[in-house]
Amino acid sequence: MRSSKIVPTEEHHRRPRSVGGTDSPSNISYVTSKKHNNYHTIFGDFNIFQVADKINAYFRPLGYLVYVKFINGDEVKKKGFGHDSKNIDKLLVAWKGLFGEDCPFEECIAQLNGIWIDPSYHLYIKKV
Repeated sequence: MRSSKIVPTEEHHRRPRSVGGTDSPSNISYVTSKKHNNYHTIFGDFNIFQVADKINAYFRPLGYLVYVKFINGDEVKKKGFGHDSKNIDKLLVAWKGLFGEDCPFEECIAQLNGIWIDPSYHLYIKKV
């Protein structure tokens, strides 16, 4: 007989409430506590533009740039508070904890788009 392991999850507001996010189902993802903590270690309660800036400052491969496009819904008008780490070692550990050891950069961005970030926007990658 196979035992099923239940993994507890918690709510993640894709657009933080501090920058105008709501409790609507389209703005909520259910994630593990560990990944949720890793996300907020990196991005705090940032808006989507601040998330892109943080990725470009610390995580993007050389020769690439992450940028934001509005998709639909309500545009974000507030900046997030931060609460993010400035310690590069903590950031790198949190990035690996969020995406895994060998996640290709494009896949990391796809996961951010699908699970973590404001559903009114998407992150894209371009060569520079």
